[in-house]
Amino acid sequence: MKEKVLRISEGLKEEIRNWRRHLHQFPEVSGKEEKTAEFVADKLKSFGVDEIYFRFAGTNSVVALIRGEGEKTFGIRADIDALEIEEKTGAVYSSKVKGLMHACGHDAHTAILLGTAKTLTELRKHLKGNVKLIFQSCEEKQTCKGAKHLVESGVLENPKVEAIMAMHVFPEIPKGSIGIHRGTVLASSDVFKITVKGKSTHASKPHFGKDPILPLCQIISGIYQVSLRTLNPCEPYVVSVCKICGGSAENVIPDIAEAEGTLRAVSEETRKKLWEIVLKVCEGTEKTCGVSISVDIKEGSPPVINDPELSSFAKKELKKLIGEEKVIELHTPTLGGEDFSFYAQKIPGIYLRFGVDSKYPLHSSKFDFDDGILWIGSAVESYLAIKWLEG
Repeated sequence: MKEKVLRISEGLKEEIRNWRRHLHQFPEVSGKEEKTAEFVADKLKSFGVDEIYFRFAGTNSVVALIRGEGEKTFGIRADIDALEIEEKTGAVYSSKVKGLMHACGHDAHTAILLGTAKTLTELRKHLKGNVKLIFQSCEEKQTCKGAKHLVESGVLENPKVEAIMAMHVFPEIPKGSIGIHRGTVLASSDVFKITVKGKSTHASKPHFGKDPILPLCQIISGIYQVSLRTLNPCEPYVVSVCKICGGSAENVIPDIAEAEGTLRAVSEETRKKLWEIVLKVCEGTEKTCGVSISVDIKEGSPPVINDPELSSFAKKELKKLIGEEKVIELHTPTLGGEDFSFYAQKIPGIYLRFGVDSKYPLHSSKFDFDDGILWIGSAVESYLAIKWLEG
């Protein structure tokens, strides 16, 4: 089976590269992936995939089912949305849409899963069960209908998915290799907005008004300082204030000042403590400074935690497929967020890293990689699906 999977997937090398480059030229942001969804559905139809659910649950997600001989079902997810970034790679296949770019590799994930779909349809008679393919919209912008909405809408049912995997391109490991974590892979990802309401006045007469900027500065400093002395320094977390707004003239104290940022943690306990720190610092500042402060914390995705048994299974089988030297055990989680966690909360899940050895990081305007290796990703997904269904 190993030889069959590798032969079929490698035979798709140019097709997978062309699919990725087409998608790269026409990126669409979260919630607006209409053309991407149409492209995916058309390809799946041409492969002869058994069942295709276009725009699943009122989204631009495409869900497909390849039926085999058996009752078990294995799921594979790819994300399809792009980012609001102006591309600066200079590649001949650069984005043709101003201000949008596939800077996180979702074009690659989509192309890989299309390659997996074609590989598995050719090997359908060898499947000891079903494979559900989830081309998910809205991963980057989790406030719209991403993984949580799909799970709530029954994407893991009919037939019931018993285990699921996803794979993400990863610039920090050698190309063509697979990185596997045991346990936590990625952090929770929440966002917050703090609004301080004061009273406007002339800059020369601050005592006639209530300055909202100084309390906001105290809040930002306080959140950083309190978290450093409250949370376990041995456990990774991040508080980052990334946007500050206030005022429109250099000689006017404004009515309002605002700050927005993100909270990241690798455990639910620390995640809750971060929320508490933000709220308590704001509450204390409001009392001492005599201004009105509101806090809006939007809950994002929980930490991504790999299932131990699925991790061991993947590690063992991938060493057989691509060689021991190409399977890298990763020990440190990263503080990026991913809504794959909503699937992995419900059923055993594994989130793999696909090495692309890129010079530039994810979300960079210059992020690119050798897409001639993407067929390996299709081989990995196909082989793991086949072997898991045999178990």
